[in-house]
Amino acid sequence: MALKLYTQATLFIDSTIIAECESIQITADSKAQIVETITGGLSGITKGASQLKFAIKNAVPDAAFEMDTGKYFKNGGIDAGKFCELAVAAGSKTIASEVFISNWALSYQVNGKAELSFDAIGTWSDWE
Repeated sequence: MALKLYTQATLFIDSTIIAECESIQITADSKAQIVETITGGLSGITKGASQLKFAIKNAVPDAAFEMDTGKYFKNGGIDAGKFCELAVAAGSKTIASEVFISNWALSYQVNGKAELSFDAIGTWSDWE
């Protein structure tokens, strides 16, 4: 068995690489609803509004935040600053989605690192 080279994922927001990204998790959610009936049990599903969910963790350099999450998040998302394009390249494929940032958090601990994490929800897309 030969050794293989495995890919790394790269995050882009509005076509700009996010170099301080530590981790990316993409979750596809069909939002389909299960249909169960008294006599039929599990009978099927109804189509949902499919979406992609992203969970991102970024290291925070001493100089400044690499990106301003507030630009995309205002008043709890009710009057979001704007949507942005979030794209992840992995291997020879890329998945891109128009997203809004639904929440963000800054964490730090003694003898630890500063980390800016955020979640984004966006339009359905396939790997291309």
